[in-house]
Amino acid sequence: RIERRAFQRNGLMILRQATEVAGKISFVFYIKVSDDPESQIIPVQSRDYTALAGHDNVPDNLGNPYPCTAKDLDFPVKRDTWLDKNETEMLKQRDMVGSAFANCCDNGFEAHDNAAGGPVNAAQVEALGSEHFQDGLHKPKFHEEGLHKPMQAGGKVYTTGFHYLLEAHELGGKNADGGYGGPLCQDPYGDEVQRIVENLLAQSEIDKTLAYNNFTDPCPELTKEQVAMCKGFDYGDKTLKLPCGPLPWPAGCPPPLYVPKTNPLTGRWITVSGGQAAFIKEAIKSGMLGASESKKIMSDTDHEKTGGMYLRIN
Repeated sequence: RIERRAFQRNGLMILRQATEVAGKISFVFYIKVSDDPESQIIPVQSRDYTALAGHDNVPDNLGNPYPCTAKDLDFPVKRDTWLDKNETEMLKQRDMVGSAFANCCDNGFEAHDNAAGGPVNAAQVEALGSEHFQDGLHKPKFHEEGLHKPMQAGGKVYTTGFHYLLEAHELGGKNADGGYGGPLCQDPYGDEVQRIVENLLAQSEIDKTLAYNNFTDPCPELTKEQVAMCKGFDYGDKTLKLPCGPLPWPAGCPPPLYVPKTNPLTGRWITVSGGQAAFIKEAIKSGMLGASESKKIMSDTDHEKTGGMYLRIN
């Protein structure tokens, strides 16, 4: 079971993730780097949110009702209310903007030069191969066997599809600090952030206000029959429902009747404790990893998260 909670410390927004497995609780901390998660909302699945299945008090593995209330994920406000009220005006403005930017190439990319980054222009599209761009979007045509195979673009042969993508991402959109998709905390592995995280960790170890009554409430489990029904199920397709039906109240969700006053979690976060972050900090201290390399690890692109450092919450 998981609980996420946000704190403000010294002008920084810290996220604490408490994970309980078999009665043991561990903590990981993140620092917020952007208010925009900059990713598409993933369709939820019955294994993610029980309450979305529309069932109150779903029975646990012993057949006893587990207290949960059926709610929509956006309770009490729907996400699409803005579009309902403003769709006509939005379409009108979109048409006006489209007519203003008439100086584009056939694929919808700007025809002028732009060396400072930002939108990819027509010259860059030509260099990478126009066959990999369609309708103003980058749609690479990789080797039919996958990204790990060689591919050709703009008359150049790349060792793998990943090498092509890395070169393509260098063309535009990079932040001044070397990252993509939002500002990085200037020194996420510095002494100030480290002191904040160590202090929060000490407080967390004695915190008695964690979810599920400090994780002492019984945790529902799947029966052997439910596990057998799920064998061979495609967990990668989040639009499918579990063969065994909806699960009891999900990990990471607040208790029934909880309504947040704000939404501080929405955005993009970078790990500053635990796992790979701990390795990076030790590597920097020992001199094994320089500042430029650590920046590269902390940076993130759309096709792969090079260091696995980012958490995106919609």
